[in-house]
Amino acid sequence: MTAGQIGALLGCAISLAALAVHGIVVFPASLAAGHGMVEAVGGYLFAFAVITHIGALLVYLSYLASEGWLRFFRVSVHRAAIAAAMLFVILFQQVTQSVGGLPGYPAPLASLLLIIIGPIFYLGWWLAFDRNQPLLWNTVPRMLAYPVLYVLAVLMRGAITHRYPTPLLDVMRHGYVEVIANAVMLFILFGALCVLVVVVDRLVPRR
Repeated sequence: MTAGQIGALLGCAISLAALAVHGIVVFPASLAAGHGMVEAVGGYLFAFAVITHIGALLVYLSYLASEGWLRFFRVSVHRAAIAAAMLFVILFQQVTQSVGGLPGYPAPLASLLLIIIGPIFYLGWWLAFDRNQPLLWNTVPRMLAYPVLYVLAVLMRGAITHRYPTPLLDVMRHGYVEVIANAVMLFILFGALCVLVVVVDRLVPRR
């Protein structure tokens, strides 16, 4: 077994632990608040950090296995998009706290695994073992599809359930005009991180 495969196994363990600990915290709290199981699951899955860790878990699995359904997660730009998303997870905490608070991470261990340990480990593993093809500048728009699709999904779900994973995208509180302005701000931040990922990929020597 190679060092990269060992790292991927450890990454799987970290992401699974982060998802499990967060679920242990969120599900009882959601059910106690009177939400049904379907609504609790939806609230859990629509957290950006949770979706990003699921993506990282699939990247790790695609590194370890050859199943055809994991082919999407072997593409360099998609793995780089997860790297940008992991950076975003770390910074998003600071942005939302300064603009209106970020709910959903009440337990220190869940927060530590989701927004610090997991993202940092993925970034280190990606830099060390997972850069087979150089990233081109024209991959940045493809990487931006990730947050765009996420925001669209959040708004579609919110239109039905009136629940949003972050105050920045809460239409009930701010209205569509302000939410769209917030989304554009987040897209700009994510785009800057995508550019940073491409720059680092070009500057850091490959093994």
